[in-house]
Amino acid sequence: MKAVDAKAATVELAENVEGTLRASEISRDRVNDATEVLKVGDEVEAKITNVDRKNRVLSLSIKSKDQADEREAVEGHQEQQDANAPKTIGDLIKKQMESSNES
Repeated sequence: MKAVDAKAATVELAENVEGTLRASEISRDRVNDATEVLKVGDEVEAKITNVDRKNRVLSLSIKSKDQADEREAVEGHQEQQDANAPKTIGDLIKKQMESSNES
């Protein structure tokens, strides 16, 4: 974190490359003042959400990164569940019969 004020923070991504992290993009929770959450020197992980080539500005979002991470985790969990699910109606009937015999 290079600079922080109430409305936004300036993040140094690399030498001569900076991004802007608006207070509204810091968290899902309402952040009225970025200085309450971030301070100069903090390191954060964020997603690049916009590139303004004309003004040479990168817009960043921690909130979007967190949402993408959650979406990826849910999709991975769904794929795992699908892998364990019966593939054919015969598999489903066999599974039901096995659970009936165990009872």
